[in-house]
Amino acid sequence: MEYYRKVEDSLFPPPGDLEGHGHGISIAFLLVNEAGEEHPVTMVCIQLEPGGHVAPHTHYFEQVYFFLTGQLEVSVAGEVYNVTPHSYVIIPPHTVHSSRNIGEQTERHLEIMAGPWVPDLPYFTPVLD
Repeated sequence: MEYYRKVEDSLFPPPGDLEGHGHGISIAFLLVNEAGEEHPVTMVCIQLEPGGHVAPHTHYFEQVYFFLTGQLEVSVAGEVYNVTPHSYVIIPPHTVHSSRNIGEQTERHLEIMAGPWVPDLPYFTPVLD
């Protein structure tokens, strides 16, 4: 197990479209929960390009976003928040949420996902209009 890891820009793939459910997003997987681990936590670092967005969706696990750089509009259960660095958002399981970079620079935040890894459940469930 790694006890220290610096988050280098090289960890981020080129921004993508999240299989048609977003645009301008890049995800660096930092700590990935595997089935049977004692501490069921996954942590990723997300970058969202200016104008980038993630469409409404849900997950079966709880999430916490901690904002590092940029400005993001986050919708959680119908409430909209304009978040800036050094703030966080909690998203309960099965709660509809979405995000959009409303700033002029790339937004970056840590995403911590808590809950058991369930291989039979989809990681990302889009919410269609």
